[in-house]
Amino acid sequence: MEEKNVINTQEEFNGKLSYTHDQSMSNVTLTNYVITCQIDFPTNINLIRLSYCEFQKSVEFKGSVNLDANFYDCTFRDIRLLNTEFNGKTRFRECNFYKTTFDNTSFNELADFWSSTFHEEVIFYKVDFFKTTVFSDCTFNKNALFTYTVIDSKLILRQATFDKGIDLALSIIGGDLVLFDLQLNTFKSINRTLTAEEYAFEIKVGGKIPLKNKRETFRILYHHFKTLGNTKDAIKFKTFERDSIKREAIEHAIYPAVQPLRFLKKTVRQNQHLLVFKRSKLYKIILQGIIYIKKIQFFELLTIIKDYISNLFDLLVLALNKISNNHGKSYMYGIIFTFVMAGIFFNLSIINTESYKLVDSIWDIKWSNFEEVSPFFWQSLIPTHKFSYMDDLSPNNKFYRYDLIGRIFIGYGIYQTIQAFRKYK
Repeated sequence: MEEKNVINTQEEFNGKLSYTHDQSMSNVTLTNYVITCQIDFPTNINLIRLSYCEFQKSVEFKGSVNLDANFYDCTFRDIRLLNTEFNGKTRFRECNFYKTTFDNTSFNELADFWSSTFHEEVIFYKVDFFKTTVFSDCTFNKNALFTYTVIDSKLILRQATFDKGIDLALSIIGGDLVLFDLQLNTFKSINRTLTAEEYAFEIKVGGKIPLKNKRETFRILYHHFKTLGNTKDAIKFKTFERDSIKREAIEHAIYPAVQPLRFLKKTVRQNQHLLVFKRSKLYKIILQGIIYIKKIQFFELLTIIKDYISNLFDLLVLALNKISNNHGKSYMYGIIFTFVMAGIFFNLSIINTESYKLVDSIWDIKWSNFEEVSPFFWQSLIPTHKFSYMDDLSPNNKFYRYDLIGRIFIGYGIYQTIQAFRKYK
């Protein structure tokens, strides 16, 4: 490969620029260069054509680009687009991005990042894509966040690969999404409850995706594929969404209960030196925790308890959906769930008769009993079977209790199995 030319200073870079006839705007045209210094692009640019260039230090854009901007096979170790406006078509093709800052930048025409690689977290913060935006065949090695990003026309993510995660929760999507062959699986997120300041930092600077943004992103993707009739991908992202909701329910159920404990732990840690030398100070630390709890007003406490119970029920429902048909994906889950529930409650029912006990102990299984009662078992699999179907065995009151509960779980299992069979409806 041809050896690259080297630019070591801003002055050398400026010397490579050409200008329009009226000298009001500069043209940036470079091929096969290594730029070893920090570069500040002119604020008033006519056009850009860069090919096979490597920027080893930071490169900063401020101002506007009047005509097209074309970057081909360029490497940016630290690129900063701050309050920049691209008025012509912008193409970053087969480029490599490391540290990036996209802040208050507008692309008024085509923005094409085809086959580029983003090696670190990328946050498109308040970026306006007014026309078609292309990330086809792009690879994102870490999280990609579209924070308050305007998608006014089309966002094309065909065959885009996200090794970590994507956040579309705060994007303003007024146009269409083109997501054919999107390579994305579930990903790690911040599962703990964040303060407003922590949340703002992560979506703007930190590049980590909060759990609620992850859940909303999966909801957007699920809704998109469902609208297109793409059942396979819709089910995939529906499952991811349900798993995120379950994780949220766990966090919301735990958070109110552990808050006083976290406060006590923090107080003990801050006063550890007092505990070593003055054990009598321990009661003051505990007293602070009690005062903290008392600060919660009565009605606030009721609200916390209500939300706690509600989240526990949500968690139970999501867990049942997971084990009974994997959120609509697997009919085998439904069949196994139905037979397991039937076996459990049939055994609980029949041991409350005077005639049978299927298992005396874990080491003494009466296989002959299984053969004798198997006709009753198959009847129990019908949720509408009669209560009197085992009257000859002299059941007690507990029999009817377990039989009723078993009907509910068996009916639920059958329904979930049917739902999973209908996933491609």
